[in-house]
Amino acid sequence: DELHFHAVNVASHALVTLLSLPTYRLLFGASDPKGVASFTASALFATHPIHTDAVSSIVSRGEMLSGILFLLSFLTYALLVRAASRPGLLAKASAHAALLPLSVGLGMAGMLCKEQALT
Repeated sequence: DELHFHAVNVASHALVTLLSLPTYRLLFGASDPKGVASFTASALFATHPIHTDAVSSIVSRGEMLSGILFLLSFLTYALLVRAASRPGLLAKASAHAALLPLSVGLGMAGMLCKEQALT
């Protein structure tokens, strides 16, 4: 029944790849207004041969889960920073109250899956 394990690994890799696109968009910022570089970087991430072991082996599922949780933590923190930069004290307080614990929790969950989420 290894087909199910492989299907979960492929779906996890697809999710990491989908999360890498907004991460690259955020990192490239204004230098990539049309998103071509971000899409290219995500496509290279998705098809790079180094990810073969992570997709084909059940032992490497922790790496993908760690990557999913770390990217979610990073994107949540970026959303927090964007929301906190808006004018108005109420917007800042509500953003910190909701998003900061979520970002920290996702980061901690990623570190529980695999220590590499710390870096």
